[in-house]
Amino acid sequence: MFKQWVGPLRAVLLSGLLLAGQAMAGTTIKEGTPVELRFLQSISSATATTGEKIEFEVVSDVVENGNTLIPGGARAMGVVQSAKKKGFMGRSGELNINLSYVLVNGVRVPLRSSQGSEG
Repeated sequence: MFKQWVGPLRAVLLSGLLLAGQAMAGTTIKEGTPVELRFLQSISSATATTGEKIEFEVVSDVVENGNTLIPGGARAMGVVQSAKKKGFMGRSGELNINLSYVLVNGVRVPLRSSQGSEG
């Protein structure tokens, strides 16, 4: 069962995006840029339902060449793709979450997960 947080969930940007904003104008976020996220709610394979929205928070600033591309504390969203309750005789449950986007200056920057966590 996932509690408040089990370990760092790594995510990478799905594709580059030209951001509009004061200090961000003309800045491109490259695909593969790592973004560390933490759950903002408790979640469990026993109670999660397919399609349930999950909210995350960016752990620390994503910085490139001295520019903050994604500020720490930015909100990110994901969706439960599938949830399977634990089985008999110690068989573990399964919970698959699809990361959707992180909000940066009001712009949805697409995310995809690159590494999961078990707990």
